[in-house]
Amino acid sequence: MLMAREFPAGRFENWTKCQTLLPHIESVLQCEPPDKDLLREWTEVVSNAAWYMWTKGSYKAAESMAMKAVRTRERIEGRDDPRTLTSITILALVLQYQGKYEPAEEMNRRVLDGERRRWGKSTRTRWKACTT
Repeated sequence: MLMAREFPAGRFENWTKCQTLLPHIESVLQCEPPDKDLLREWTEVVSNAAWYMWTKGSYKAAESMAMKAVRTRERIEGRDDPRTLTSITILALVLQYQGKYEPAEEMNRRVLDGERRRWGKSTRTRWKACTT
């Protein structure tokens, strides 16, 4: 729980803190906690670490972490949960930066489909109505 509170998202302004905490994350990543609430927090750490590793250019590590976050979040939160979709987006970025364009496109389509299911297919129509 402490690491979930302390390990920030991988934004540039958080890099120093992420770098400091990263060695402590590696042992945390090895075992999934059995408790569902702890698992949610654990997955947040994994997803944030994947984001950080992606921004630093450590694509293999980021891909492994992002895949772990996606699988776990799908299992405990469901395919269309916003946190799951965020983890899928991170995975798509990691894949894209490695030149794995087809799998990246598949992940981006999953996010788009999930958002459409959450918000309805007429999201574009609603946005257009709001802007006119």
